[in-house]
Amino acid sequence: LWGADGDQWDPRGRLPDFSYAGYQGGEKAIPDVAAVRDMKRDFGAKGDGRTDDTAAFLRAIQEAPDGALFIPRGRYVIQRDLRIERSRLVLRGEGPDKTVLYFTKSLTDLYGPNREWSWTGGMIDVGAWGKDWFLTTVSAPAKRGDRMLKVSVPSRVQPGMMIVLRLTDDAQHTLWNHAHNEQAAYPQITTCMPMNALDWMVQVDAVDVESKTITLHQPLRADVRPDWSPTIYRPPYIDEIGIEQLGIEFPPVPYSEHNQEPGYNAIYFRNYVGNRWVRNVSIFNADSAIHVTGSKWITVTGITIDANRPPRQPGFWYGHHGLHSESSEDILFEYFIFKKNFQHELGVEHQNSGSVFHRGDGTGFSNDLRAGPNPAIVAD
Repeated sequence: LWGADGDQWDPRGRLPDFSYAGYQGGEKAIPDVAAVRDMKRDFGAKGDGRTDDTAAFLRAIQEAPDGALFIPRGRYVIQRDLRIERSRLVLRGEGPDKTVLYFTKSLTDLYGPNREWSWTGGMIDVGAWGKDWFLTTVSAPAKRGDRMLKVSVPSRVQPGMMIVLRLTDDAQHTLWNHAHNEQAAYPQITTCMPMNALDWMVQVDAVDVESKTITLHQPLRADVRPDWSPTIYRPPYIDEIGIEQLGIEFPPVPYSEHNQEPGYNAIYFRNYVGNRWVRNVSIFNADSAIHVTGSKWITVTGITIDANRPPRQPGFWYGHHGLHSESSEDILFEYFIFKKNFQHELGVEHQNSGSVFHRGDGTGFSNDLRAGPNPAIVAD
């Protein structure tokens, strides 16, 4: 379709450029950030599998300077969720079999029943809080594949800034039709664009005040038309956050009903965060392992997902979502192993583009309930 070497690929066609997936748009390696604090030495965590270390972790996340927070080998009992709402912080253990964060409670235990725990929330919850700041409007149409936009007030935009380009559907639902390649009549597929708006987070490379243009780091993935009120916002963005070299574990509570999970969820990235990574992490007995929403340029690599809790019969499911991304751009999931079946091992949902699943393996990956669990694990 695109030539032997991709020479016939057209940036204005439906196939986007997936090479921007991952940390720093796939253009830089994940850094080895220097350790600046030690959980045991500087914050008094015990890691003995009995002592409640929750307060030590909460204080460390707030007080540690920029850099890596080293978590020495041990089993750390944590009784609530850990929220990271800042940039430039890395949680680093000594390895997933040596440093284990044992979360004793579910989101339902902490915050009460909520059906959304089936697909949102996590015990390590990373997100930016605040509102979008209006910057300018787009003053001329552009085509999918273009990288330059003409704007009304270019002086409000700076090179290197992460922005959100927002398109809002018109009364005739022409944006909806464009997003579905004119192949679905409104509102046949309500989950693909549920808010009748399309957001795209992208970095700005250059600003020309005289010509009133900005140049984007990536080509547009949709047309930009005046009828869709194209507007540029600055989000409350945070970045350079890592979770690496550790294990995350939950109690062996039997898996619940589908979409009634109590929220034993491990990692949740949300709300305008980018340039982050999860590296060499094992997740055990989770309802959902890793959720990504409203985010960009994330690498999730070297992940093992396993369980020893009773599965849900008759589908042999041990959890709900494995690796899941929605409303996000350019997320890279690679080198992952599922040792037990999940309802949805891999998932992408509405307004997700440019994401890649690469070199994963394990049991599951089948909707055939007759197959049951497959004990054969073949690493690639």
